[in-house]
Order: sequence, then C-alpha cells, then structure tokens
Amino acid sequence: LLSDVAASHAREAAREAAIATGRAAVNHPDHQAAAAASAQTAPTTQLFTFKHLPTVSLAPGNDVKARRRLRVGYLTADIHDHPTALLVQGMFGTQRAGGEVEVWMYSYGVDDGSVYRSSIRTECEHFAELHKAPFIEMAKRINEDAIHVLVDMKQHTESHALNVIALKPAPVQIAWLGFPGGIGGNLAQYIVGDAIVSPPDHASFFPEGLALLPPQISYQVNNYQNDPFIGANSQPLPPDVEPDVPAARTVFTSLNHPRKIKPRRFQSYISILAAVDNSSLSLLSRHETTGANLKREAHKLGVDPERIHIAKVLGKAAHMLRFRRSSLFLDTFPYAAHTTCSEALFAGLPVLTRPGQTFASRVPASLLHALGLRGATVVVTEDEFVELGVRIGGGGKSPAKD
Repeated sequence: LLSDVAASHAREAAREAAIATGRAAVNHPDHQAAAAASAQTAPTTQLFTFKHLPTVSLAPGNDVKARRRLRVGYLTADIHDHPTALLVQGMFGTQRAGGEVEVWMYSYGVDDGSVYRSSIRTECEHFAELHKAPFIEMAKRINEDAIHVLVDMKQHTESHALNVIALKPAPVQIAWLGFPGGIGGNLAQYIVGDAIVSPPDHASFFPEGLALLPPQISYQVNNYQNDPFIGANSQPLPPDVEPDVPAARTVFTSLNHPRKIKPRRFQSYISILAAVDNSSLSLLSRHETTGANLKREAHKLGVDPERIHIAKVLGKAAHMLRFRRSSLFLDTFPYAAHTTCSEALFAGLPVLTRPGQTFASRVPASLLHALGLRGATVVVTEDEFVELGVRIGGGGKSPAKD
C-alpha cells in the first residue's frame, strides 16, 4: 500500500486536467478496468471491514430520532491559522445545519489557539484531536467511528496522511482542496473538482473518478464574508497603519509565494511594467535574498529595480488593505494563485490569469467563472496576458467595468 503512495508522486504530472465544461461525476473506463484487475490480484487480507456502519436513513419531516445521517469525516493537519482553515471555516456548520450530514473532524495538526481552530471545532459535531497519533491509530479511530465518507484535505502536501488513506479505514474516500490534483495509488475513489479545473473529457488523466460540482460553482469553498479578521464584522484597522503599497499611479501586484514566479512569466511582468508609465510591481518575499534577486533580474530586463516593491508578510487585515490599494493582480503560471486569488477577489481587485493544461493553473479561472467574470480577465496566450495587463494598467479600468 505504501509503495503505491510513493509511486504515485512520479505519475502526478500525467493526472492533471484541461479546459472544458462538465457534469456531475465521471469515471474513465480504463481506470475502472485497471482498478478491477488490481482488486483481483491484490492480497485478500483487509485490515478494516465496514459491516458495523449504520445504514443511512433520512426520515421525512422533523422526526430527527428516526434519522441515521451520512457520517462524513474530514482528515487534515491544517485546522489552525492556515489558508485551508481560512477557506473552510463556516462550511462545516452549514453541513451540520442541513440535518443530513454528521460532521467528524480528524485533526492531526497543532493547536495554535487561533480563532479559526476554535470556530471550526465549534462547527463540527465531533472533533478528534490526533496530533502525534500513529497513523494506524488514526485509521482505527476513523473506522471505529463508522465513517461512511472520508475526505482527505491534504493529499500530496506537507504533513499529509496518505499513510492513513492507504489503510482504507472508510468505504468511500475522497480527495479535496489541499492539493490541486489526484492522489493515485488506488487510494481514493473520487476527487472533488469542477467543470473548469477538472473537466470530464480529461477524466483519463485522473485515476480517481471526477466528482464535479454544478456549473458556475468552484470547487474552492471560501467564507471571507464571515472571516474574523477581514469579514463584514471585523474590526477596522487603525488609521495610521501603513498599507505596504508603493507610491505609484498604477500598482500591479502578485503576492504569491515567489517560487511560483517562473522566468517567462516574470518577463511578462516586466513587459507590462515597462509599457505603463508611473507603475510599480509589488512582489512578496520572506527573505532578503529573494527580494534582491528579483530586483536584479528586473534590472537585467531593462527596468529600474526601484519599481519592484518587495512586500512584507503582514497580518490578514493589513494584507487585504494592500490589495484594496492596488490596481491589478497579475497571476503566476503554470502554478496559479489559489487562496491568494480568493483574497484579491474578495478585496475587489481584478485578477488577470492565463489558465493552462493543469488543475493548478486553472483555479483563478474557476473562481472567476463562478463570479460570472470568466471572459473579463482570463486569457489564452502569454502575449494576450501582456496586452491586457498593459490595457488595464494604462486605462485604470477592468474590462468588466468597460
């Protein structure tokens, strides 16, 4: 089982999806046949059984006692001050309020005492603290709780629990949110996506079946309106807080992790900057060396390095303020902005993006599509990216407002 997990890393590039529109759920026939063949040749010993799982029965009306709800477990290490927690806070309470789902959270990350963690803990009907628990014990706990559907929210990311997923403690296992792609290794039956990031006509690139949300809905949930730091009820910043935005008429910004900035896209940034007078580009850097390198590369491409503003890591409220003081968000490629894109959109900042052939490159297009803005700032080629960036920067308007 664990060797399958390791081998799946090497196959990840071939499992990405491309642009199209979709429907509810798709299983590729070749993958179904391969899974059936694997099941016939696999060892017959299975660590967990599911005979003890209660049958789901949603009684009509208000007879709550007669209901046997669907037990959905979420497995993650990110229930703290983390982008994932920022996105999902509020979702579990909504699921629970519907009366058809019994929400279980299996949290194996640190307890940082944040409001995100306490809020999510309150939302979930059951919250299991599994920090530093052995993988086998985590799997046993999930199986003993008779979970019908287990949602892995980490996949191939830091602090993943693929060891738990490999033990298959639940009869249905789903990959969602944490990693922009599948898991592989026959560890999950489905990956949650949408018509933009994982269209059905590219199901052959995914070993999992595609569980697609309805059209006009993005796979990426968020609840910024009720975020304790940046939502409608958050406290305003003191008037003397500096927004960390350069003093220019047009401020382009790309506050992604700098490792997402590839040479070709950086050249596009510089081309846009050079064509728009009195403009600056704000880039995020956690290290002095990174900022110096970005400025040096800008100088090599013929732009005054002083027009490159090296942004600092700030608290959420101050971070959102600099988005509101900027003119245009320039996306990265081929690994696009995900949570950062949602932040920019929530702040009202237009996002210019070029979706590629991968799930990771098309998340901003998915979010813009969900807002009804897919045609406004979504381009196909790199030349179009530069041309539209110059037009928005020079005119000071988003095409959506033309």
